[in-house]
Amino acid sequence: MYTKNALADMLLGLPQEAFANQRGGKTFSFDTYNDEFSFYVQDDIKVSRSLTVNAGLRYEYVQWPLEKNDEFANWNFQKGRPDFAGKDIPRRIAPPDRNNWAPRLGLAYTPGFLKKTVIRTGAGIAYGNFRQWEVSLLHFMPPFVYDNFSFNDLPKPIFTTDNLWPATPKTLEGFDFTKISVNYQSPDKVLPQMFQWNFNVQREILPNLLLEVGYVGNRAVRQPHRYDGNAARYDVDPARPTSIQSRRPWSTAAFVSANGFRAWSNYNALNLRVERRYANGFSVLGAYTWSKALAISSTSPCCVTVMDNENIRTNYGPVNDFAHNAVVSYVYELPFGPGKPLLQGLHGAPGRIVGGWQVNGITTFRSGAALRLTSPVSNNLGNRAGNRPDRITDGNLPASERRVERWFDRTAFRDPVFGRYGNTGEGVIRGPGLVNWDVSIFKTPRSSRERHCSSALRCSTHSIM
Repeated sequence: MYTKNALADMLLGLPQEAFANQRGGKTFSFDTYNDEFSFYVQDDIKVSRSLTVNAGLRYEYVQWPLEKNDEFANWNFQKGRPDFAGKDIPRRIAPPDRNNWAPRLGLAYTPGFLKKTVIRTGAGIAYGNFRQWEVSLLHFMPPFVYDNFSFNDLPKPIFTTDNLWPATPKTLEGFDFTKISVNYQSPDKVLPQMFQWNFNVQREILPNLLLEVGYVGNRAVRQPHRYDGNAARYDVDPARPTSIQSRRPWSTAAFVSANGFRAWSNYNALNLRVERRYANGFSVLGAYTWSKALAISSTSPCCVTVMDNENIRTNYGPVNDFAHNAVVSYVYELPFGPGKPLLQGLHGAPGRIVGGWQVNGITTFRSGAALRLTSPVSNNLGNRAGNRPDRITDGNLPASERRVERWFDRTAFRDPVFGRYGNTGEGVIRGPGLVNWDVSIFKTPRSSRERHCSSALRCSTHSIM
């Protein structure tokens, strides 16, 4: 960054950014408690011999946690200092959301003209809870804890490894809050909300053989995300960088780690399931899912920190997304020995050796995950959003050209200009898939004197390819 060589910068004590927590009060720990109340009513209604309705309603009342010693604080942009719980603001920081109604409805229908077919569908609303890191950040505020996210300037550094952390003051009177990081929680905070729905058809196509085809979807809204509440503007000329602090809208603070609740996610999937119930020593259950999972993601290693809070869609893309996933489990009793179709005439020791064998297994096939690409080049905005490379071409290689050492085309990407975000989207590269075999072989020896007593010997193997 300074010498054009990261190792040289490190040896000279010139970090690009640094982080540390310094204890200001009695301890880093804090003592919180909160009340949660859930009320629900639910019933199964048999409308007719072929139609059953399941209906319910749930109500969630969740309070923002309370700190026993009121060691919570929230940044006040207008005052340029923290507001303290129980003094400047309510002890619980945010008022409870009293509108968390969660209805749900499900139907099961067997058509009169399709006696071996069941159609099921349902939909409902659910609510999440506050996340621990959202709560803890309000304790990681001066004077309790001094949260230090420091971002250096170019071309002249404002700190080195010799003077990274200022001494914690005995009082906040006259304290310069631009020397540390502060945290902000919107008082309009509400609980995360999820809408869920599904539809499937199950049919017995042969005795002991079931086929099920279904669709599952959900959408989560009001999900927590983090952003810089005091975001610096871009430099007019990235080649001539100016001080990060001079480009922030609020001069009384540096990086403000703010918590929002405008993130969202979507999931849609086609499910296929085939089940052969246990009969004649054999059963199998196969399930296949073709799905798409999209959400607000982040290059930050900690939490969902978006690059631009005014346009968080730039962080939207595949997250934990495995397009194809198939799992097959099976149990098979080998047809050898007494009472079996083959070699049933063996008796005594030979029959006990040959008979009583069983093979169990679970086989998984899964396509590759969507990979996130990052760049070490600073965005020079003094936040935790990280950076991405610029994308020149697609970057995904044909399957025949993929190798462990060259899974994608690295020449399709390049580092962005210093002080700018790269244009690569979320999850544009797909990683390797997985094929996994877990196989167990059981031997159940039987005593010639006690036919109803048995023991099991098990041999298992696991492999990933």
